[in-house]
Amino acid sequence: MVLLVTAVIAEEPEPADLSRMTTEDIAALTKDQKNALTAEQLKYHLEKIGDLHEFKNAGTALEAKFGTKILDLASGARLTGTILTATTGQRETINLSQM
Repeated sequence: MVLLVTAVIAEEPEPADLSRMTTEDIAALTKDQKNALTAEQLKYHLEKIGDLHEFKNAGTALEAKFGTKILDLASGARLTGTILTATTGQRETINLSQM
């Protein structure tokens, strides 16, 4: 008697390659996909990702890139060059290169 066993192995999706994605492609990622991105993946593409608040590891990525700990990213937080701005909360602008 021969027993045939078929196993279904759940494959983890390949990590997103942000260097090959446009700002629009990144914005279209699902919440789970955004949360799966590591700080290492994000830190070189922070300007491309738009609202930093939508990415669980964005604060860690900012700290890795600039050496400044960000306690909370409000909705609408964006990075332009070294300038971090927010459209909600205190609506502050911070130059991370001067921290």
